[in-house]
Amino acid sequence: EIIENSKNIEFGDTKVCLEIDEHGKSSIFALKGDKKLKTIPAKYKKEKQLIKLKEYNKILREQYRRTKKSLEIAMINGDMFSSEEMETLFTHPVVAPMLKKLVLFSEGNIGFWKEGKLNTIAGIESDFGKEIKIAHCVDLFDSGTWSAFQKYCFENKLVQPFKQIYRELYVPTEDELKEKSISRRYAGHQLQPRKTIALLKGQSWTVDYEEGLQKVHHKQNIIARMYAMADWFSPSDIEPPTIETVGFFGRKDEKRISFKDIDRRVFS
Repeated sequence: EIIENSKNIEFGDTKVCLEIDEHGKSSIFALKGDKKLKTIPAKYKKEKQLIKLKEYNKILREQYRRTKKSLEIAMINGDMFSSEEMETLFTHPVVAPMLKKLVLFSEGNIGFWKEGKLNTIAGIESDFGKEIKIAHCVDLFDSGTWSAFQKYCFENKLVQPFKQIYRELYVPTEDELKEKSISRRYAGHQLQPRKTIALLKGQSWTVDYEEGLQKVHHKQNIIARMYAMADWFSPSDIEPPTIETVGFFGRKDEKRISFKDIDRRVFS
C-alpha cells in the first residue's frame, strides 16, 4: 500500500522519488531533469506531500531493520515456512530482496529461491517441499556444500543481509564434553562492560540482577548464561572484568543441560 501511494512528487522541474534498492532498503532522492541532486531543496521540505513521503520512507526503513532481525532469528531458531508463506514474502518489496540472497533448505535440498523453484549453486532446479527454512551454517556444514557456497558468494560478490554463508560455527570441544555442562573456553578473556552489553543486547541477551548476562531460547526452553565478575549495572572501565564460564540451563527447572543434548544452532 505504501508503494502504491508513494507517487513521485513534482515541484516544477524538480522530482522527488521514493525508491527501494536491491537490498530492500528505501530512500528518498530528488531529480532535476535527469540529474540526481545531493539533497532535497530546502524550500520544499515543509510541503505536505513531501512530509508524507518521508513518513512512508521512515516506515519502510524501520520495516527493513525489523525484517532483517526477524529473518536472522528465524534462521537461528530453525523456524519453518510453508511454500505459500514464502511465495507471499517474495511479493513484498522490502522482504523479497533480502530473502533472494539467503540460502534456503527444504527436504534435503539447499539453494536459492528463483521464480518459485529451489536452485542449487550447481544450477539444479527442484520444487520446494511443504516446509522451508532459512539454512543455518549447521545445515551448510551437514550438507557438505558450505565451502562451495562460500566460493559462490565470493565470486558473485553476494552481500547478504546478515551473516549466513560466512557465519561462524561453534561446536562443543573435547574439554567441554568432558565437563558436560560447563564451558571455560572464554575463561580469562577481559571484557569492556559497556561495549559487551551493547553488543549482546543486539543479539537478544539481557542483563539479570542475580544471574548476569543471559539469553532465553523460548522454543527450546533453554537459557544460556555467561558468568563474569562484573557489576553490569555500574560498569567500571578501571579494571576490566573477565569471563569465567558459559552454561545452559532448563528454562522451567533451572537444571544444567549437557552440551551433547543442546541443539547445535543454540550452542553455536
